Amino acid sequence: MNRKEKYPQIVAISNVDGTLYFKGYNSPGTFMLKKGSESLCVIQEMNKPYIWHQYMYSDCARYKNMLVFVPYVDAEFITILDTQSFKFSYVKNTGGYRYKKAIAYNDQIYMFGEHLDGGRRMLLDMESMNVTSITWKGKKVEPAITFDNGCKINHKVYWPNFGNGTICVFDFENRTTDKIKIKNTDVPILTVTFDGEYFWLSGIGDEVLIWDEMENKIIDVIQLKKIDRECPWDMRFSASRIMGEYVYFSPVYYNNIIRINRKSKKAEYLFEVGDDEVCWNMCEIEKDRIYIDITNYKKDNSRNCIISADGTIREKCTEFSIQNCYFQENLFENLDNNIEVLINYLASDHDQTI
Repeated sequence: MNRKEKYPQIVAISNVDGTLYFKGYNSPGTFMLKKGSESLCVIQEMNKPYIWHQYMYSDCARYKNMLVFVPYVDAEFITILDTQSFKFSYVKNTGGYRYKKAIAYNDQIYMFGEHLDGGRRMLLDMESMNVTSITWKGKKVEPAITFDNGCKINHKVYWPNFGNGTICVFDFENRTTDKIKIKNTDVPILTVTFDGEYFWLSGIGDEVLIWDEMENKIIDVIQLKKIDRECPWDMRFSASRIMGEYVYFSPVYYNNIIRINRKSKKAEYLFEVGDDEVCWNMCEIEKDRIYIDITNYKKDNSRNCIISADGTIREKCTEFSIQNCYFQENLFENLDNNIEVLINYLASDHDQTI
C-alpha cells in the first residue's frame, strides 16, 4: 500500500555528530536525517496499534551516544535510542505525565513538567536506569518551558519565566532553584541564549534585550520591524541559538526567521514565514548550520530549512512518499515486541552533500 504523506510535525529533536533525530507529533515514527545526505530515514516503532497520545514525546536529551525521549500525555515508557546500534530500550514511566523538556547532567537525565501540573521534576539515572521524582529547594519557580529549551551553562540552566522581567535558574549541583528579577524591565521573557558574556532575551514585543547578569541590567535593546500580526500566545519567538557572530531566532508569531549580528546589533531577515506557520523547533547541526522546522497549523503539515553560517537558506524534505508508515494501525500487528524497524526508503537520487 503506497500513499503520499506530508512531512511529519516535529516535537523532539536532537543532534548527534551532525545527524539529526526526530520524534513526530502527527505520526508514530522516529526519524533520522543523516549527515551529508538529504534522504530522510524513518525508524519505525510500535508493537501494537497506534494510539497517538500513548506515544507522544515532547523532547529528548543526549547522553553519550544515546537519546532519551521524554514522555508527554500518556506515554507508558521513557524511550532510549542507541544511535550506534539503532536499538531501543524502554524504562517504565513511574513519574506521571506531561513532561516537556529534558536536560542531561553527569549520568542523569532531568525531566521538567509543565507549570500547569505543578512543575513536576523526574530523574532518570542512566547507570541504574532507576526513575525517581525529585524535589528542588529554593524559590518557587514556574519556568515557561513549553517552547524554549532553556540555556544550560556549566551546572546551571536558565529558563524564561511567565512573570514580568524574570528568569528562572536551576542549579544541578545542589538542586536548588532561584528566580532573578531583571532590573528596569517588566517584559515577559520567553527565549534565553548566552553568548559567553551576555544573555540575549526575547519576549512578547518586537524587540530583543541584551542582559548583563553580573550587573543585573539591560545594556542594549534592539528594535525589530513592527508587524501587523496577532500574537495570541504572547510570544514572537520560540527559541534562539548562537552561531558564529550571530544570534538566530525562530518565530512563532513573527513573519521572519531572523539573525542579529552580535557586534553591530543589526537584524537580518532571512526567511519569510507565512501567517499560518510557526517554528517550534530549532537545532544546531555541528557549528556552522542550524535546522528549523516550520509547521502550518491550519493545513496540518510541515516543511523545514537549514541555515548556514553565511546566511544561506536551504529548504529540505517538504513532502515525500513512504510505504506503510503513517496512521496505518495494521502495520504494527506483527512486529516483535519492543523493536523498531529502520526503513531507509527514500530514493538515492536525493543524496547530496548539505
